[in-house]
Amino acid sequence: MQSQVKMLCPTCHGKISIDGDYYHELVGKAIDCPHCNKKMIVPGNTERSSHQKAPFDDLRTTRKIELVPVPLPQAPKPAHADSAKCPHCGAEVGKRDRVCIRCENKLTPQA
Repeated sequence: MQSQVKMLCPTCHGKISIDGDYYHELVGKAIDCPHCNKKMIVPGNTERSSHQKAPFDDLRTTRKIELVPVPLPQAPKPAHADSAKCPHCGAEVGKRDRVCIRCENKLTPQA
């Protein structure tokens, strides 16, 4: 079985494996990444350098994002006098409406 040399593209972090015998001919030369078609230099060693780490390897050092709740938009008042309440969220809807504008649940139209 022939050995495979594995490396990552520094641009797209795509996994690339090259036959061990062919790898020694490519060291230091520019090749096209098969994933993103960008030029990359074949490294002389196959150890991961800091710029070749997978994009999510260092999540502990990233800053956490705080999520802020956004209020749902208020459903507009129906223009016609035939109105009803949505059984899911209580918003005012038309009797002939099929979907609640506020919670987007399906409604059963009333005759």
